[in-house]
Amino acid sequence: MVLNSLILRQTFRQLKQFDISRTIGLGGLLIGVFALGLSLLLYSHETGYEDWLENPDRIFRVEIDLTNLNGGGEDIILPTSPPALANALQSNIRGVRHVTRLVSLPKNLHYAPPNEDITVTAQFLDETFFEVFPFPVIAGSAQEALADPMRAIMTQDEALRVFGSTDVVGRTIEVDNGVVLTVGAVLADLPTNTHFRFRGLLLPITSPLSGFAGTGDDNWLTNNALTYVETHGRHSKASLEQETAEILKRLSPLAKFGGPGDSNYPRVRVLPVNSLHLHPESGRIAPDGMKDYGNGDLVKSFLYISVMLIFICLFNMTNIEISKIGSREKSFYIHKIYGAKFSDIFINIFTEIFALMIIISTIAAAFIYFSVPFLEKLTLIKLGEINTKYVFIFLMTTSFITIYSIILSIYGALKTIYIGQKYKIGVFKKNIFNNQILLFIQFVVIFFITITSIIHYNDYIRILKFDRGFDTSQIFRIDFNTKETVSEDILRNAVVNQSGLYLTSSSPSIPGKLESATPIGLGHIKTFEDLMFNASEISVAEHFDTVFDIDVIAGRWFSAERSLDFYKTDDQSGAIRSVVITRSTVEKLGLETPEKALGEIITFFDIASGLTPLRIIGVVDNLYFGDLNAERFYFFVMPDKFKNKSYYIKTDHSLDIPEFKNTVIQRLPSFKDIEEISINTLKFHYNQMQSEKKNNIEIVIISTVMFMLVAVTGLFSMIYRSMIKSIKEICIRRLMGADVFSVTLFIIRKYIYNILLACTLGSFAAYAWNANWLNERIDSVDISITHFMTSYLIVIISCISVFSVIYTIISNISVLKTLNINE
Repeated sequence: MVLNSLILRQTFRQLKQFDISRTIGLGGLLIGVFALGLSLLLYSHETGYEDWLENPDRIFRVEIDLTNLNGGGEDIILPTSPPALANALQSNIRGVRHVTRLVSLPKNLHYAPPNEDITVTAQFLDETFFEVFPFPVIAGSAQEALADPMRAIMTQDEALRVFGSTDVVGRTIEVDNGVVLTVGAVLADLPTNTHFRFRGLLLPITSPLSGFAGTGDDNWLTNNALTYVETHGRHSKASLEQETAEILKRLSPLAKFGGPGDSNYPRVRVLPVNSLHLHPESGRIAPDGMKDYGNGDLVKSFLYISVMLIFICLFNMTNIEISKIGSREKSFYIHKIYGAKFSDIFINIFTEIFALMIIISTIAAAFIYFSVPFLEKLTLIKLGEINTKYVFIFLMTTSFITIYSIILSIYGALKTIYIGQKYKIGVFKKNIFNNQILLFIQFVVIFFITITSIIHYNDYIRILKFDRGFDTSQIFRIDFNTKETVSEDILRNAVVNQSGLYLTSSSPSIPGKLESATPIGLGHIKTFEDLMFNASEISVAEHFDTVFDIDVIAGRWFSAERSLDFYKTDDQSGAIRSVVITRSTVEKLGLETPEKALGEIITFFDIASGLTPLRIIGVVDNLYFGDLNAERFYFFVMPDKFKNKSYYIKTDHSLDIPEFKNTVIQRLPSFKDIEEISINTLKFHYNQMQSEKKNNIEIVIISTVMFMLVAVTGLFSMIYRSMIKSIKEICIRRLMGADVFSVTLFIIRKYIYNILLACTLGSFAAYAWNANWLNERIDSVDISITHFMTSYLIVIISCISVFSVIYTIISNISVLKTLNINE
């Protein structure tokens, strides 16, 4: 009993003994466990989507992709399917419990007085939707509301926004065209770990506002329904895909496209709902270099970071244990003299390390707890949604680190007591870990993380500084949201009738296919090679080139001298409209130079307008700014009235936004027609638009910074111990007359080979790790090979210099203290 009490007292006495090396190591371990916990938390959240459902593996989303577009080998990924597919699946596949749909249409509804200044988006659901997805309801019955075409479901936020209360079941609301809806239910806030994002009103798919004839069960021509299938039991994903493909081929007009491998052949994808968050959504094209892999890559990054952090934590524990060797040697011999058994010493080691990990894990858990509100701004994680799965994973990883440390220490104790070897640092490092190997590995890790951070930091800077040569502080975006249409001339006079201002506008970007055309009776259309690729169309107005300083590299921009006529036709080609394309579009078309593109005829296809022949009149440099990131710019017919358009103003002097906004309001004849007007800098608008992507990059940046802190603390702990061991050699050199510079060169020569090799390995590993990312974005992001190599060399020189300077200063100070030399 006395002996056990002695061992426990000795254990807690050891916990209070910290030298510099061990303090640095413990700091690194604390940061490592904290960063590890955050990474595991993010990983647990991202992989836990739809876990709130009872059987998420029995619910699938059916998606129809198009493959080998026009024979060009490209695929377009779409999360949607034809509305008619739902009824066909329900009728033709055995084992299906429910098939339900969600349709989001690009329209805004407007409330009648007294809420005429509020617009709302609407989503349309099948009657069985809430049987498949039982989202919590505050009041009313969601199923009954979807059974009546004149009822509506309000989200909790929408009810508070419109009525100031959630007690609104039974109240009526009037929207566009005099349609009166009765609120049938109020939906509670959704779980954050779901791929659904409900806004505004949820209406039955049979609602007169949906635009469908009935339920849309005969509509095979559009592709705008999110279709979900719930099965009775575990249904094979492969068999469900096969049966759906057979139904599609038998009933859909898409069957005319032929078979697999044929141009534009539809491909069926069936995905469990709990995997949707990790897969890309619509508009991702392969294999032309603009692929987007969804959130899967980000989640993998957190998993890999977590694994590497575990190894870094193990390195730090090794550092701590090595630094304790000297003090433990004396302690173990004293215990043995007093008759301690190995079990007693085991208790000593176990208690010390276990108590140490409990303290560190508790502090790290507290940091994580207080960091979650900050993370909530970057992610959707909330404190109440930290589940038991995450707690279990966190405890398992910290337990693994603890067990590793205990085994490491017990091995040292065995060598000290039972093998009879003197317990020296040299013996320990040769038999367990070589100190230089650990140092080398940490160098590799640091260079890997540094280069990876540089690569992603470039993308971060691209988002924060998106402009391409023009002064964004002088460009403002004005957004008008109008209940009724307002004459463009009136608005133009209200906005532009000031000196030094240029106004232009653009309609929203319309995605479509840019392809070689076939003769369709509109002029002479040149046929290129059989190719098709995605492009975007933006309708722009006069002065667009002035506001955004468009750089024309061949041909001309649209002529403003022809007034409004240049919006409609081109005077040299009759009904064929003019188009200006970008340099990248020229390369996609396979033309050698921008000059050779002038006068050529191409075709733009979209669902709304079908095939549109276009004659190229100019080529501009690639444009990447704001939401105007398009492969080409094309003038559509500009209407006399406008609604929900974006206007851009460039000024040659400072602009007081509130004063300018008041001026615009005063000059409009009737502000009651304007529901909302906002004036912000173009940079502000772009940052808002890219907030989700910025958040992802900020998470990665935060993770890598914390990761580097862990690695650096371990590195300096090892440098400090290595410096102590080198004092004798440095002392001899100083006593023999070597000056500080000579000692510095000696240190650099001693470590420079390891540093350069580690730098090379870490940098090439980082490049290989990010190769896909670089290859996909090298053309669209300001990352050049020169920039990359310059950053690479700067990192090498900086790391070597910092390492050498710190090492030399500390070493010489220690030597001077040891030799008591006054210089």
